[in-house]
Amino acid sequence: MAGSWWMRVPALGQPPSAFTGYADLLAARMWHGDRWPTLVNYGCPGETTESFVAGPCPWSAAGFALHDTFSGPQLDAAVRFLRAHRGRVDLVTVSLWGNDANAFVASCNGNVQCIVDGAPAAIARVAGNLRTLRRAAPDADLVVIGAYDAKLGAFELTGPIFTALNRTMADAARSARATYVNPMPIFDAMTALTY
Repeated sequence: MAGSWWMRVPALGQPPSAFTGYADLLAARMWHGDRWPTLVNYGCPGETTESFVAGPCPWSAAGFALHDTFSGPQLDAAVRFLRAHRGRVDLVTVSLWGNDANAFVASCNGNVQCIVDGAPAAIARVAGNLRTLRRAAPDADLVVIGAYDAKLGAFELTGPIFTALNRTMADAARSARATYVNPMPIFDAMTALTY
């Protein structure tokens, strides 16, 4: 209908830093002639690929505010939103890996092979979540933000793990017709030589 065009940009899985994050910056750059997009940000700090599906959001369960509130699991809220606004959502971004990586790294006590062995289950959950989002928003651009190594300067130890994780995440994104964004070269220039 004329005069009623609008766009929603959900951001899933990214924690707020003083309620500002990449989704806000991205939405601010998405000017559409005479109007700005409406940003819907269901990002939940502490979310894992398991809590994303089963709920609740750890951040809101602890009593903290979210960018945009939702009830139940984040995936269910996103799917409800996407179905209710089918054809009016241009972009969905997903950053959902860090808390899984933290959990299996901590449980492995520095054993690199244990870490590598733990990654496929988390990636399988990410792949399943991406397929679910794609079904709910078949025409939206779906963008997956890859993993980055927060331990800057330790590339010799952690770089191969994150490089392997990102390759697998890129495959999962492609299988869901999503665009994969690899942030590793921004954090460690050595990855540009290996990925």
